[in-house]
Amino acid sequence: MKIELAKHSGFCFGVKRAMKMADDALQNKGNEKVYSLGPIIHNSQVVKRLKGAGLDVIDSLDSIKSGKVLIRCHGVNPKLLNGSMNKKFKIIDATCPFVRNSHRIAESLNKDGYVLMIVGDKDHPEIKSTMGFFDGDVIVIRDEKDAMGIKLKGKRAGVIAQTTQSKENYSDVLCELMKKDLLEIRIYNTICPDAVRRQGSCREVAGRNDLMLIVGGRNSANTRRLFEICKEMGVLSYHVEDASQIDPAWFKSKCKVGIISGASTPDWVVDDVIKKLKNIDISRTGV
Repeated sequence: MKIELAKHSGFCFGVKRAMKMADDALQNKGNEKVYSLGPIIHNSQVVKRLKGAGLDVIDSLDSIKSGKVLIRCHGVNPKLLNGSMNKKFKIIDATCPFVRNSHRIAESLNKDGYVLMIVGDKDHPEIKSTMGFFDGDVIVIRDEKDAMGIKLKGKRAGVIAQTTQSKENYSDVLCELMKKDLLEIRIYNTICPDAVRRQGSCREVAGRNDLMLIVGGRNSANTRRLFEICKEMGVLSYHVEDASQIDPAWFKSKCKVGIISGASTPDWVVDDVIKKLKNIDISRTGV
């Protein structure tokens, strides 16, 4: 079996930054408790490791009175922090800088009286955090079909994308929005450069292999997008969270296997996947 690991795999810049902030907070906690407001990243193995080191995940600040609180990589709705100044804890903002840029754009559009349109998944924590920085009307658009039903005649609108969106989907949505009878439209490129590079790398590796393994959390938007790209290319693909989910029967007659991981997948998880693949005897699969 020939195994190819995509060049752009492992933690992205924003996740590396958040992980360093979490590790620093835990190493210097003293007698203080350390919390994260929601899972700091979308990877269950990492969240479990951090919990073992003393990081407790909470849904709100109501249940705590002191300690250090990490803001997750996806950011949080600022309304969740209301009243935090009256409590004895320190806020450590691990929001990805690219997500924070979307927050600033939302604030600016809000100030200027625009309708905010976000291309992405309405249930994703990043979208929810960005919506919290906007007081007016927010429209979340999933895809081109979604955009077709939008009516904004005579409105002024600003458009941003979830940072893990694909350029292709964003472009398709924008083309549809340009057909609307808008008074004015402001378009911002808020897609993370790492997401663009990773998706490009995914296409390259998928094009050279018989089967693709996409490694990452089930709740990771960028990992799911990599899986979708492979399926769209017609390549046999499997999304796994770790090596334990790999079925040797998948590799019967498949000699070339490509691997790519999501932006919140640690290297050691990918290493375990590669190790398992190397121990699979193709001649015995399916027997």
